[in-house]
This record gives sequence, C-alpha cells and structure tokens, in this order.
Amino acid sequence: MNQNQPMDPASWPDASAINERVTATVRTHQLKIRLLTGAAFLLGFLSVAASVLIVSTYFVSYRPKEKQLLREVTLAAEAAKATPAAAQGAAGDSPRLKFYYPSVQATMTYFHSLVITFMAVAMGLLALGTLVLLAVVVLSRRATLSQINASLTQISLQLKELQPPPRRP
Repeated sequence: MNQNQPMDPASWPDASAINERVTATVRTHQLKIRLLTGAAFLLGFLSVAASVLIVSTYFVSYRPKEKQLLREVTLAAEAAKATPAAAQGAAGDSPRLKFYYPSVQATMTYFHSLVITFMAVAMGLLALGTLVLLAVVVLSRRATLSQINASLTQISLQLKELQPPPRRP
C-alpha cells in the first residue's frame, strides 16, 4: 500500500479510544513505578542503616575490647620474658592473665562471623535495591515511549483530517 494515498476516514482509529488506552497504560506504569521506587528507597535505607550500625558497633563495642586484649597479652608476654624460667616455680607455671584467653578469642571470632553475616545481608539489600531501581528505569522508559507513541498517533490523525480530499478526474 502506498503511504501517500489517503485512507478512508471511517477506517481511522478513534482518537478518544486511543487516549483512553494510553492513559490506562500510563497510569498502570505510574503505579508500578511508585511502588518500585518506594521499595528501592526502603532497601537502600536499610542497607545504609545496616552498614552504619555495623561500623558504629565495631568502634563502640569491639575495638576497645580488642585494644585491651592486645595490651594485656603484650604485658603478659613481656612479663614472661622478664621472669626467668627457674624463678617461675618448680612446675614451670606461666604468668597468669587477667582473662581466659581462649574464651575471649572464641568470642571475638564469633563477633567477626556475625559482622561478616550482617555485611553480606547489607550488600544483598543494596543489590536488591539496585535491581529494583533498574526495573523503575525500564518501566519509566516504557511509559514515556507509550506517551510519545500516543502523541504521534494523535498528531498523525490530526494531519490526516487537515489534508484536503484527493481530486478525482
């Protein structure tokens, strides 16, 4: 079919029907975009809050205990070097620490495993939020293209209405 030949006006699609379909589609896309944007913001907030919580917990709870442990182990090692083995007693006892080292080490290792788990969860939330934002971008693009397509269809129909009917010889 030649594009320059005029179409019969009766075969043209109704502009109001096109507008209604496009409006319904755009509203559906807008609702999806709002929901996904809210989910993306929530996931982003949760991942940032989890990261801040983990870092602050490290500096407030863990780091001071770690410094104390290192200081006391260093002092015990220096005391062991300073005291000759013969003066320690017949049984060869080592100097006593203020804490039970294996228990403290196990507790700190457990804390490390918890922190790694929480960081993995925070990274998972961040990754999920990124995927949701990608879906928002794709849906927004679709809605925009639908609006542009509807506008171009309306302009095309208006131009066809303005064209004079062809003359028949």
